[in-house]
Amino acid sequence: MLSAYSKSLAVLFAALASLAANSQIAAAQTVTPYATIPSGHATYSGPGRGHQDDLPAGSVRIGLLVPLTGPRKPEGEAILAAARIALEESKARGLSLAIGDETASPWGPTADALIHLVMDDQVIAVLTSESGAVAHLTEQVGNRIGVPVLTLATDATTTEINLRWLFRLAPSDLAQARAFVEDIYSKRRLTRVLLVTARDHDGRAGAREFLAAVRNAGAPAPSTFTVDAQKPDVDAWLALLKHASPQAIVFWTSASIANALRSRMHSPCPGVALYLSQATADGYEEPDSYFSQSSDEVSGCRAWTVASGPIGPGRARRFAELYRAKMNANPGPAALAAFDAVRLLCDGLQKSGPNRARLRDRLAEVTAYSGASGVISFDNQGNNQQPLRLVPIDLPTSRE
Repeated sequence: MLSAYSKSLAVLFAALASLAANSQIAAAQTVTPYATIPSGHATYSGPGRGHQDDLPAGSVRIGLLVPLTGPRKPEGEAILAAARIALEESKARGLSLAIGDETASPWGPTADALIHLVMDDQVIAVLTSESGAVAHLTEQVGNRIGVPVLTLATDATTTEINLRWLFRLAPSDLAQARAFVEDIYSKRRLTRVLLVTARDHDGRAGAREFLAAVRNAGAPAPSTFTVDAQKPDVDAWLALLKHASPQAIVFWTSASIANALRSRMHSPCPGVALYLSQATADGYEEPDSYFSQSSDEVSGCRAWTVASGPIGPGRARRFAELYRAKMNANPGPAALAAFDAVRLLCDGLQKSGPNRARLRDRLAEVTAYSGASGVISFDNQGNNQQPLRLVPIDLPTSRE
């Protein structure tokens, strides 16, 4: 007679055998899933386009989620100034800005500011800064509530899941990395390269894409230096410069971090070539470099970033003049892209009316839009498929 233990084993083996048989039968059948996300295209076909879903006419607001205090305050001020210029140039009536502060942690007060913009201010769309973490947060809200989001962040993972409420204007980290790798390793044939990244979301994303681009090119791996934005280790930085003796340094940090480290470079690293991500370079560019620089002119420079190309000079020059008059400074990538983002929203609203879903549809149709930052064409995942080129940067000798 079988013991209770033996009987239990027999029942278990019988269940497993039955499960295996059923799995084989299921594997042999063609199963149609309830729903799938297409790999190459996603759109929004849900509700919200009816006039009953329109926001109140005559008082439509565009939400800006930007840093208003702290070390990134200049970025927020640049975006805000550019947005106001765009509204003035569009001559749109009944359209204004609602502003939220994203200076704090994305998952605390910044989330509260975002919800306030969407639910209380009833903004028609949200424009976010260059922060990838904030872009991810805003994407979650936009997808769930149905609010178009335009972002200046370079982190392309925001568009990888194909939920079409977010549109990214900035060139991706990967596109920037490929441009740098091509120039450093293929054109200039430099081998001693140092990659400097911040210890934050955007620094990690930039490092991942640059190192991947280097591997794909079969080039020598760069030395790396990760810096704490709050307390840079200057001694470690100087020791690494002396040890690595880099021919080129790639910065994927904030401008303030790059300034702090660059100020200590002159003695140990004379003549080193510098490559700055767009976020790092913000505020350095001379607008003329966006309009007319050729590859020959760039070749004599010692510091570069990336920009869209080619740019029609009319709108860009006009915006640069207005921005300089307002801010007494040249516009950087964030300001140029923010100006275009608000103009795209203004143009889209003329066709969609005060309706979030219909405005999303108009943004999804944008192709070959000639803006101040370059030609804007959104692909089926919300990425701006703009060609990139290197542009020189006039870096001051010292900068606080």
